Amino acid sequence: MKLSIEVHDVKTAHSADYQAGNYAMEAGHSDFDTATSTIHVSMRVRAGRFAVDEDNSEADNEEYEKQPVSIWVEVGGVFIVDTEEFPVEQIPHWAEFNAPLIIYPYVREQVYGLSTRVGIKPLLLPLLEIPSFRIVKK
Repeated sequence: MKLSIEVHDVKTAHSADYQAGNYAMEAGHSDFDTATSTIHVSMRVRAGRFAVDEDNSEADNEEYEKQPVSIWVEVGGVFIVDTEEFPVEQIPHWAEFNAPLIIYPYVREQVYGLSTRVGIKPLLLPLLEIPSFRIVKK
């Protein structure tokens, strides 16, 4: 877990009409460890100066630089997979698309909690809409 916050403009960050600007959200995972039947998945959110990146457009980096708050929250999880119930070849797909949806509420809570603890207007990431689906065993 990594938590970091910098407040660059206290007055703006305390104002009633302050809302967080754009942010970068990334997720990644390890390879599946067959010896332990585990896979590590992490998600991070970066905003403000922490989101400046050479892969961004110049306009995006300029917007990030102007934000009154910079925040970096990274949360990870270790998932144990029952390979008798879940096909091993589907694990990377699950880790890329489904596991981040499990981790996201914890990232969201950490962003909110970190901003609250430093005394600025709380930053609240949006809820994610999860499509419904059903599992069909073959």
